[in-house]
Amino acid sequence: MSRRPVAAIVKDWKTKQSPSSLEARLATNPNVLCSGHSIFTLKALFFLQSHASFWLLELLLRFGIAWHPQTKLNWAFPTIKKINRGFGYYVKLDRKILYEIQKGGYKAIFRSNTVAFRTDMIEHTETLLRDQTFLEFNKHHLHMYDVFSSPADLRCMISASDYQCILVLDSIIEEDDMDIHMPYYYLHQIWSKEQMDTVASKLSSSACAIGIPRRTDTVRLAIDFWRCKQFLTT
Repeated sequence: MSRRPVAAIVKDWKTKQSPSSLEARLATNPNVLCSGHSIFTLKALFFLQSHASFWLLELLLRFGIAWHPQTKLNWAFPTIKKINRGFGYYVKLDRKILYEIQKGGYKAIFRSNTVAFRTDMIEHTETLLRDQTFLEFNKHHLHMYDVFSSPADLRCMISASDYQCILVLDSIIEEDDMDIHMPYYYLHQIWSKEQMDTVASKLSSSACAIGIPRRTDTVRLAIDFWRCKQFLTT
C-alpha cells in the first residue's frame, strides 16, 4: 500500500481531472500562483519592488490574513487604503480573477483549507474601492479643486498638463461632450447618492465637473479613482 499522504493523492487526482484549474496549475508549477500572472509569489513581488517601478503594485490587489476571535478563524481581507510592501497575497486587480478566487480558488492561493474567504468578496472589495476614492477626495479642501460649470468650460480651459483627472458631476453630460485627453470619471457610477449629495451641497448648482490639479499631494487620489474604475470595468 502506498505510504503517500491522502491529501497528496487527492491533489493528484484533482490535477488529472481538471488540469486547467487553479489548484492544478499551483500543484504543477509552484513558482506561479495563477495563470495570466494574476497572482504573484513573494519572490516575484520582491523583484517588482526592487527592480521595477513601485507603480506596478497599483495593478494588484493585496490580501492579508488575520485572526477573527468571534468566528475563531483566519480570514482573508483586501488591503485597500494603503499599498503595503510587506508579505501578502497579491492578485491582479480584476473582477474576473477575483470571481474565480471567490468560487474556491482561494484555497489554492492561501495553500490552506483553514483560511476563510467572504462569499461576497467582489461586492465587498468594490465597496472598499469606491469608499476609498471618497475618503481621499475629502482629505483636501474643496477650494483646492477647480470647478467647471459646463462642458464648454472643460474644453476651453483644460490642459492635460494641469490636471490629474476630471470628476464629472452631471450624469446628463455624455461622453461626446467630454472631448478631453485625460482620464475622467462619472461620479454617479462610483459614489453613492449620499456621497454625491455631500459634495454637491458644497458646490454651486451650476457645477458639472471638478478638475483634480496635477500636484504631488493628489497623486494618490488619481490612482484611487483609476484603481476603482479598473476593477469596475474588468
